[in-house]
Amino acid sequence: NILILSFFSSPAVVGLYSIAFKIVNVFVQIFGIAGEVLLPSFASDFVKSKQSFTLRFYRARNLLLFLSLLAAAGVIFVSPFISGLLVENQESIELTRIIQWLAVIIIISPLGPLYTIHYILSENYNLLMKVTLITAIFSIVSAYLFTLQLGLNGLIASNLLTYTLISFLLILSLALWRNNA
Repeated sequence: NILILSFFSSPAVVGLYSIAFKIVNVFVQIFGIAGEVLLPSFASDFVKSKQSFTLRFYRARNLLLFLSLLAAAGVIFVSPFISGLLVENQESIELTRIIQWLAVIIIISPLGPLYTIHYILSENYNLLMKVTLITAIFSIVSAYLFTLQLGLNGLIASNLLTYTLISFLLILSLALWRNNA
């Protein structure tokens, strides 16, 4: 994404986006790790009782979504202070705006890793690969087209749409697969 943005924006804009994305990505990674930590426990439940697994899966999902909502709200709240520490004047206002928009990704981020665990435990690798491929293609194409038309705002929109798309496709295809199984 940064490479694409660098073709259509100034180095200053690329730098601001890079800072904002790294700040938000810290929280995205934390929620990704939470999914990895849950994998052994979920695997044990999956083998013992699908009903127990399903119950714990949805409890974990709800808890992670609640925590991610709090984290996103916290990032949005402290973003003016973080921006003020990192850059000066007008750039601080722009960095705050970028962080606040990208913070929405934090809310969506736990869904991808969590639903991926479900696919892995269900041994539904083909469907997982299809979802991953579709999302990867969408990410590259939308980043290019949106950035070409809208600059930085387009890249932010592309990121939000990509995270939303992967979560939506994982949830939808899992539901369709379960109904057909």
